[in-house]
Amino acid sequence: MFTSVKAVSGGNSLPASIRVDAAVWCRRVRRAGLSRAWDVLFPPEQLYADNSSFDVGQERTFVLVSVGSLDVAAYVLAMRGSDCCLVDVRSREDADQAWCDVLFQHWHDHAVAAGAASMTGPVGAFAFITDGVPVGPPDVESIHIAQYPRTLVDRFRQHGYVHAWSGTVWGRRGAGGTSARSMKGASPSVRRGTWMTIIPTVRTLESVLSESFATLPWHRGSGAGLLSLARRYMLVGHPSLMITGSAEGQPAGAILMYRDIPNVPERIHQLPSAIRDLWLFFAARRSRQVHVSVIGIVPVRRSSRLSAALFDAAADLLNQAQHVTTSWIRDDNRASRMMSERAGLEPLEQRFVFRKQLPTLSINNGERE
Repeated sequence: MFTSVKAVSGGNSLPASIRVDAAVWCRRVRRAGLSRAWDVLFPPEQLYADNSSFDVGQERTFVLVSVGSLDVAAYVLAMRGSDCCLVDVRSREDADQAWCDVLFQHWHDHAVAAGAASMTGPVGAFAFITDGVPVGPPDVESIHIAQYPRTLVDRFRQHGYVHAWSGTVWGRRGAGGTSARSMKGASPSVRRGTWMTIIPTVRTLESVLSESFATLPWHRGSGAGLLSLARRYMLVGHPSLMITGSAEGQPAGAILMYRDIPNVPERIHQLPSAIRDLWLFFAARRSRQVHVSVIGIVPVRRSSRLSAALFDAAADLLNQAQHVTTSWIRDDNRASRMMSERAGLEPLEQRFVFRKQLPTLSINNGERE
């Protein structure tokens, strides 16, 4: 069951505030046609019901935004720690561009209050995930196929939101100086496929990260979510890549590499799950796109030798790989940039998260002050 509150002004329906559990939310997202293409591989249940990544206690707040009878966007509020709210936005491909105004108005008038009311502790900052926003020329799409108008990003910038995190797609230039982006299929419609071969199993990888990195802040938002997807879509015994380093006997970082599926035909989504998963598995093995995720690397200034060794190992694997055209790494720290340089990669596109410091909201006995 869920409850919704909808106001009407001038004949237009304002966004509805809906509080549901994860299962109900995921069903509603599918019925509204708001699922992204890669949800076939990684369904909402895996992305949003992972308490190891975002823990809000016993409940979370989910919001559906609509204009008239057309659902145009939906997002989920979830806490990371006690001072950051993560927001993910979805839209229908046939949605009217005017939904940017509705969404932004909703963010201020409804989402802040709805999010704070369901969370314990102070809320000092909100982050807005805009995966899928074109950040370059109109023909440049993000690594996610969802279509988010550039104007939405501009709207948040105009109202004081600032860039807080970025991920960059890096790629080598192909023969004849052609950028990997210009190649057909350079913008995949599936986020993650299967992992590159080498060394430990997914279970081993999961165990090492859980035991060694569980207390570090980055683990809750990166390693945990990544591995929850790996558990679902890979044979446990299938080899995957984990490069780890250690400092003073303790693991201090990991680099994960996995293949991406550039294009998934629509007909594949309608096949029985067993056949579909088999097709995706072999398609990923043939993929020319390899993603690199740097997890838990210690700052270069504290352990430059360790970071350099990890990056050199990953660069060697990339250089040895046949027909690899693009790679993805995080670009929010010096260590990640260092790896891209050592691997000879070039920036292709970016994804952004915006954060804005809001007045602190204190919650006492379920009431917001």
